[in-house]
Amino acid sequence: MLSGAVPSPRNPPSGCRFHTRCRHAREICKEEKPPLVTDESESAEHESMCFRNMPDHQYWQSPSLEEESQTAGQQPREDA
Repeated sequence: MLSGAVPSPRNPPSGCRFHTRCRHAREICKEEKPPLVTDESESAEHESMCFRNMPDHQYWQSPSLEEESQTAGQQPREDA
């Protein structure tokens, strides 16, 4: 389930339109719009637009937006 505010249809976010509300979003989702992918492994054909359905995509090496926001909020250690 998606949480958060629905983005403006007049000014949608860059990349994947759901990256601002998706718990699986990664940095690449902000930069690149995912292509339409057909998954025929299920009993019925299923189409989606998500990098998570592409096992060889750079999505899997891209940092999580959740990790990025946690790191951005950390203060540098004084003893470092």
